[in-house]
Amino acid sequence: MLYMDLFLTFCMIGVMTYGGGYSALPLIESSVVQGKQWLTPAELADVISISEVSPGPFSLNCSTFVGMKTAGWPGAIITTAGFLFLPAVIVLIMAVLLSRYSRSPKVRTVLNVLNACIIAVLMNTVIHLFTNAVGPIPGMDPAALTIFLVAFILLFRFKVNPLIVMAVSGIIGAILHPA
Repeated sequence: MLYMDLFLTFCMIGVMTYGGGYSALPLIESSVVQGKQWLTPAELADVISISEVSPGPFSLNCSTFVGMKTAGWPGAIITTAGFLFLPAVIVLIMAVLLSRYSRSPKVRTVLNVLNACIIAVLMNTVIHLFTNAVGPIPGMDPAALTIFLVAFILLFRFKVNPLIVMAVSGIIGAILHPA
């Protein structure tokens, strides 16, 4: 029963994820932490961290690690298959349809609307991750905010390698906030 529940849950998450890995986070959190309570918020944060530094697509890594944490290797395989199944079917169908109707103004309008919706979902995810990492604005941790701002500037202004920024930020965070 758990395996079927994992498969169906990640089928739903996979089919609802449009626009990249981070757009899956709100769905994963609401399903896995709040709904099914398979993971605690701290465990999900660990899954997100591991998924971020692991090779491969972020949301697929999250799905795999949630399955592994919940039901071991069979769970990892089942959540990965569930996450990929419906999107693969939809992509095959869409490829056939888009090859026939890609020049239609109505199809172009629908795709533009979908892209605008994804920007909203991604902004929601950014705000959610920011408040989880730094805290709510009134009681914000000044050190975490400083690390965030410096990392942001290093990444986007000076184009520093993200691995270096992540490693240095992690070390500074561990020094300032030892567990």
